[in-house]
Amino acid sequence: MRSLRARDIAVVSVLLVLWAGCFTLSVRSALLGTPISSLYVAASPEVGGHPTVKGFVPWLDAERSGLRPGDRLLRLGSADLAGVGAFGFFATVPVEANRDQTVPVVYERSGERATTVLPLGSLAVARPALPASLAFFAAALLLFVRARSSAMGRAFSWAFFAAAIAFASYSVASPPVTYGLLAIHACAAILVHPLALRAIVMFPQDAPRRGPLARYGPWLFAVMGVLELSAIVGAPLPHELGNVGIDSAVVLLFLTCLVVGTRNYRRTDAVGRRQVKWALFGLYCAMVPSMLAGALAVWNPVLIPFVFVSYGAFALVPIGVVVAIVRYNMFDIDRMISATASYNVSIGLLVATGLVAVPRVAEAASLRIGIDPASGQIALSLALAALIVPADRRLRPLIERAFFRERYALARGVEALHAELSLCATPQELLLRAGERLQALIAPESCVIYAQAGESFAPSYVHGRVVPSAVDGRSELIAALGSGAFRRDAPRASALAGAGRAVLESLGAQVVVPVQRDGRIEAFVCLGAKGSGDVYTETDLALLSGVASKLSAELSRFDDAEVLRQARKMQDDLRRYVPGAVATQLERGHKLESEEREVSVLFVDIRGYTKLSDGQGAREVFSTVNDYTRKISELINKHAGSVVEFNGDGMMAVFGAPEPLPQKEAAALAAGRAILESVPSVRAPGSDRPGGISVGVGIATGTAFVGNIRAVDREIWSAIGDTTNLAARLQDLTRDLDAAMVIDEATRNAAGPAADDLRPSPAVAIRGRRHPEDVFTLKRSG
Repeated sequence: MRSLRARDIAVVSVLLVLWAGCFTLSVRSALLGTPISSLYVAASPEVGGHPTVKGFVPWLDAERSGLRPGDRLLRLGSADLAGVGAFGFFATVPVEANRDQTVPVVYERSGERATTVLPLGSLAVARPALPASLAFFAAALLLFVRARSSAMGRAFSWAFFAAAIAFASYSVASPPVTYGLLAIHACAAILVHPLALRAIVMFPQDAPRRGPLARYGPWLFAVMGVLELSAIVGAPLPHELGNVGIDSAVVLLFLTCLVVGTRNYRRTDAVGRRQVKWALFGLYCAMVPSMLAGALAVWNPVLIPFVFVSYGAFALVPIGVVVAIVRYNMFDIDRMISATASYNVSIGLLVATGLVAVPRVAEAASLRIGIDPASGQIALSLALAALIVPADRRLRPLIERAFFRERYALARGVEALHAELSLCATPQELLLRAGERLQALIAPESCVIYAQAGESFAPSYVHGRVVPSAVDGRSELIAALGSGAFRRDAPRASALAGAGRAVLESLGAQVVVPVQRDGRIEAFVCLGAKGSGDVYTETDLALLSGVASKLSAELSRFDDAEVLRQARKMQDDLRRYVPGAVATQLERGHKLESEEREVSVLFVDIRGYTKLSDGQGAREVFSTVNDYTRKISELINKHAGSVVEFNGDGMMAVFGAPEPLPQKEAAALAAGRAILESVPSVRAPGSDRPGGISVGVGIATGTAFVGNIRAVDREIWSAIGDTTNLAARLQDLTRDLDAAMVIDEATRNAAGPAADDLRPSPAVAIRGRRHPEDVFTLKRSG
């Protein structure tokens, strides 16, 4: 691995030097307007013969020199052209050119010699390629450093290096340097398209390349390098074929990218789809100007300079890919796509209408009221342009409703929620309604609303398999909320430490939204990952902040005493008992330290609890749950664990806190086995016989924040953090994997022989985790 890394660095260093040299020469040529050939020539079939004119670069008006196809070129300035071919002629032109962008030519036609002055082109047209080259190289370096562990990131990095060099090698100098630049440009142009398509095949999640078409198909586009070189020099293929071929190949490449991107889009998850959108958006913004310019050039070759102008838009390709890989949730890509589509459709329809209807309407108006047709066309065109914004306002909701249904439904649902909140009669009803509606609109894995209760914040609405704890009003989490809503990946969230970070991890919170009044935090909302798997965008944050502002306005209808009274009542409804191990520590007079510690967390949950309790009386259900919790508590205590949370059909226990436990992983595993063996003896509600109840167990090992957490009128001992969240997710997986117990890799490795009978399940997708993880399962007996 070290030698490979050293080799990669050596290759990148060579590419850096190569690109820097080409880019410097291109900047010089573009700024000075270095002359370039306006002729396509063919080498003589005779050794030492003179080249002949094959054609003219259409947009340079070389025909006015009087030269014709078939003329034999004898001298170019002071240079004898004997033995010179297409590449030699191209390299000789800038050396022999005059300052006025012309060069004298001696030619022969029908055996007679003549002299003329040939007008030349200028490399100033290549200036738009320079920003694109810079963008590609910067993106290549960034991906090389940031995404080198990803095969997809490396593939894009190499493709961008090739693109940067291709865009930087539009330059000429002395003949030897020009030959070198042409060779470099040809090699880069041959490599860039296959490498780019190869990277797209793996995008967005290192998708494996399967089949010969995926492996070797991209290299068919290597012909684009030959076509581009032929369009520039007129060799090795005829320039006509080069011009038409490169335009056709660009369209074919664009369509291929769309097909591959669409296929990958359908196969990936919601985050991957957002990454694909970013990449395709950058590609679309770059390719549309290029294709339009190419179409104009085919329609009228004089418009070929627009092709060079369109090169500047290619800087958007690496920007889109880098954002997709590094910061795919930086902006709301759905909103950008809908706005772009809406404006494009509106402008396209209005332009088409203008081209068809404006001349006729202007002419008719001229005949009837005597307005000058030209003035009438200008007035009508301005009137049509003024309709673009109103047309966009009408069209964009239709596009969002058709293609971005989740965001459209959230926006409409938030509007309805604003009206519903105005009808709530109490603070408790207000928070409950907000929580229920957000749960229905977003379907997050967890939704917890905290309300201020004295000096702390208590959970007033809880949904999902989470263990909410009170939050000290002086904590850094509350301080961070003073600046507004933030996502879990925001710098403010990353800066949190200790209890603040642990609270967010234990809740699986992906976004936190404060409810503020007069600069004071009154409540805040924690939302887990979306049920759709998508990320929270800036638009989502704006909508949620709007809900928070409405909550603040509605809470102001109630006096502070009423809000505090109901907050205390809501927390009392969520009161938890002190774990037995904690009570023992207190009885001994030991002080319970709040700290981060490595623990093993066990989650157990009754399968089909709702179905079991349906149709049963409260007494029967309570009796079953009481028997269930008693047995599990005894087993947890027997294996030196601490019961932290009971939640009806579920329970959480911690091993390794408050007292250290060297073999905590093995103890948690043994407790889980004992629970699985004991639960069948519990009677189901309404039954006189044991059985009918089954459970799932999830165990995870890692760092958690354990210790006292301040509540309204007490301190609660708890364990919170990402490890508790993972254990709950593993318990959920027992249903999907048809297993009695699921443990993580850390628990398996530390438990040793005690876990030998658990079977590995590699690369399992766990809700709320970005990448699949290896887990180990214990199958159900019988």
